[in-house]
Amino acid sequence: MESIRELDVEVQEVIVATDPDTEGEKIAFDLYLNSRPYNMDVKRAEFHEITKRAFLEAIHNLRDIDRGRVKAQFVRRIADRWIGFTISQYVQKVLKKHWLSAGRVQTPVLEWIVNRTREARQKVALVRLMVEDVVFEFKFEDVEKGKQFFQKVQEVQLKTLKKEEEALFEKPFSTDQMLKAAAQKLKFSPQKTMQLAQELFESGLITYHRTDSIRVSQVGVSIAKEYITENFGEEYFKPRTFSTSEGAHECIRPTKPSDVDELRSMIYTLNLSHITQDHLSLYDLIFRQFMASQMRETVVEKTTFEVKALEETKQEELFTKILEDGFNLILPIKTHNIDEGQYKLKDKKFSLVPKVPYYTYATVIQEMKEKGIGRPSTYAITIEKLLERKYVIDRNGYLIATKLGEMVLEVIKQKEDFYRFVNENYTKELEEIMDKVEEGKEAYLQVLEKLFEDVILPNFNKQNSYNLNKTNKEV
Repeated sequence: MESIRELDVEVQEVIVATDPDTEGEKIAFDLYLNSRPYNMDVKRAEFHEITKRAFLEAIHNLRDIDRGRVKAQFVRRIADRWIGFTISQYVQKVLKKHWLSAGRVQTPVLEWIVNRTREARQKVALVRLMVEDVVFEFKFEDVEKGKQFFQKVQEVQLKTLKKEEEALFEKPFSTDQMLKAAAQKLKFSPQKTMQLAQELFESGLITYHRTDSIRVSQVGVSIAKEYITENFGEEYFKPRTFSTSEGAHECIRPTKPSDVDELRSMIYTLNLSHITQDHLSLYDLIFRQFMASQMRETVVEKTTFEVKALEETKQEELFTKILEDGFNLILPIKTHNIDEGQYKLKDKKFSLVPKVPYYTYATVIQEMKEKGIGRPSTYAITIEKLLERKYVIDRNGYLIATKLGEMVLEVIKQKEDFYRFVNENYTKELEEIMDKVEEGKEAYLQVLEKLFEDVILPNFNKQNSYNLNKTNKEV
């Protein structure tokens, strides 16, 4: 078959515009390799929102494929397969269940949930006392003492220890904060939130939804200014870029100054008939959070109370007054109209609760972010895998480890040669190494050679080993 070049066909510049992350960069690189027989002139376009402005800006600012990102993705994918496949096969063999799996990110998260489930099996007494519109909680490790307290308590004494002013401000969403807020306020699972966000992004309504950054571009600032000035007045607009570097991904924000009511009215005119109420709820959450991040601070009065009930005493901080309006006009702040004094109880409740709270979607994702386990693209997938494998169950939004999950973890922990690759310390360390590879501070072949020697060679005969020097020299 004659090639395109032999046919003397003029070949134009090829532009690839895959997702703006390391995985997207690797896909762009694959497309580059596949198009090389026909065209050596391949450029990368990167945009974080599907809008005409962003598209034209990307076309006028084409770049070469970022080899550092590609190498980091090579390390991530190969490490995940070597570690995951090797340990999964071992677990399947020991427990004689072919569907079991383990992984560099999945297993540390499973260990958190298993440990928390075991701790939560211990119960303590919780007494909730309602005074005006405030609920004060008292915990008792001695359950009998808690019961006696519940039976006798009739009133609460509040004493003001301190009053102070505090200026509050908000930040826009990164992926982990969006997932956390959607779980807490909308009761959406991470999987559902990411699917809805994907569809909002593809519809051109929000910016890219897989990001660790909260940077706001000048375009984002101008969108906020238009909406805030028109709806609240220019005095409420206070731009913040939260910028660490211009090259960082953006926060998750709306692409237009249209609130959810306006969007709802435009669904048919913009051919958005696929947008459901769940899409609108998530959009509203993202929109309000972003606009709040670009509004002036809300100044509140914060009061610290000493709360005394019978012989039990604790301290509690409450927002008692809004002193100066700001972002609270779009993102309300709960305040309590209460002062010091003696109050009769409006209600009281007694219950036995876990000594430590079970994990929720929100708290698992928060811990993944804080401990550097996984990336924005893996937060939802990791929890989904644990649920699919029946290692964890969802009980009214709480994540609880099953017997199978505990067994799988114990099998892995008993083999130290494997466990060291799937505990949170190693996983965090490898994530940091991948960042260095992306920045050109570590050679990706050396990283893989070390991993190969540690994971693969101890478990296979040397004659079956691979020669890493034959790895694709295009990188």
